[in-house]
Order: sequence, then structure tokens, then C-alpha cells
Amino acid sequence: MASITALRSAMTTAVMPRSPEASDMPLMSSEALVLENVTRAFGALRAVDDVSLSVLAGEKRAILGANGAGKTTLFNAITGDFPPTSGRILFFGEDITSMDPFERIRKGMRRTYQSSLLFRDLSVRDNLFLAVRGVSNARFSLRRPGRSHPTTVCHGLGWCTSTHFV
Repeated sequence: MASITALRSAMTTAVMPRSPEASDMPLMSSEALVLENVTRAFGALRAVDDVSLSVLAGEKRAILGANGAGKTTLFNAITGDFPPTSGRILFFGEDITSMDPFERIRKGMRRTYQSSLLFRDLSVRDNLFLAVRGVSNARFSLRRPGRSHPTTVCHGLGWCTSTHFV
């Protein structure tokens, strides 16, 4: 079975030949996510088996499959919730395979769950603010926010009209 990466590489080579050295290096500017032979096993069960694919920056992809096919496990492997048993994961050219989930979040990678509304009483803007605040280095700080803090910036731009902002 051909991987998505192999099919895309074959199409690229047909249009514009590339040297073997260039094909081994990650494209830092265009490939946002690259999975190379990712496997996630739970004992003898291989929930995800030898998956390879790449997603270009700005590209949208869908993972389809029946219940129990390994879709959620694949996303858990990508986000680090259940790291892969073997293979590599590159995020904008950087190998993140062994990074903890919180390190991946700080690099800008996270997933949403089926229930994506975190706080029902808050607006979309307030929920997004909390998500951005949660990955900042000062998220637990008791200090007053500085000029570059999201609340300071949004107040300066006139965006913060909600009473939920601090």
C-alpha cells in the first residue's frame, strides 16, 4: 500500500526532478507536519501501523475510517498524548517525536475534541483568549500584564469589550 507521502513525492518528481539529498531533508517552509512510518502499539495490538503522510502549511486534510480504525490514536500520537512506538513526527521541520504534549502545545500544536466548547458561558473570543493565555510563559503569574500581553494589546486595539477579560 502506497503512503500519501510516496504518492505526492512521485507526483512532484514527475513535474520537477529533485536530487536524492534534497528529498531526505524536511521542507521547513512548506511542510507543516510530516509523519514517517509512525506506529503506535499497545502490546501486540498495532492501533496505528506504519503511517506516513505530509501536510503542507495551510493545507487541509481529513482522516477517515471506521470505528476502531485508529484515527484517534493517530491524533494522540501526533499530539504526544500517546507517543508513537516507532517512526518520526516532524512539525515545521523539527523532530517532535519525543517531546511532551506541553512542549508541542507551546510550539503551536494541539487538537480539539468532539466537544470543542470549553466554557459554555464564555464567547468564542474569550475561549480563544484562555487558550492563548494557557500556553504563554506567564500563564500562572500574579504580575500585572505588560504591553505585549494579549489583554493589553486587545484593549489598545478596541477589541476587548467583554467583561470576561482580566
